Amino acid sequence: MKYRRLTNEELIPLEKKFIQFLVANTITADDWTKMKERRPQQALGLIDIFSDLIFEESMKKVEYLMYIQPKQIIVYRCGPDIIDMLGLVFDSDSDIDFTKNSNWFDELKNNHKDIDIVRKQKHYADAREIEVFKLIESGCRITDDVFYKTFNHHTDLFGTRVA
Repeated sequence: MKYRRLTNEELIPLEKKFIQFLVANTITADDWTKMKERRPQQALGLIDIFSDLIFEESMKKVEYLMYIQPKQIIVYRCGPDIIDMLGLVFDSDSDIDFTKNSNWFDELKNNHKDIDIVRKQKHYADAREIEVFKLIESGCRITDDVFYKTFNHHTDLFGTRVA
């Protein structure tokens, strides 16, 4: 298995796609019911294959990720060959907690002296989709380009040093 098995909660909204997947594999509703009862491991194997297909399709669409901790926000731009990371990190003595305050930009402007900006870029060590999946599984959230572009454009506003 390339990714992980989808949970029952994740499978429910994908029911139509799963039925199409079964049909494409010439498995009727009757066959599926019998397989679940008589050959549960084979049924789970099909769910695993379907899960990998869904995750692969989903990970290809991801362009931006965000990771939030109390003292840092990291935004990733997931290009085809390279992943760019832009991190904003506060001193540990700061009262800032990004997990409790959703108005981050004001916090950043008002507390700019305590921020370090970390920029990194790297080629994917694994397949792009696998690395994106690992980041999501480790706590990143899929986001749009707004935070990355805002942070990237306004780093000079914060008056910080780049680490």
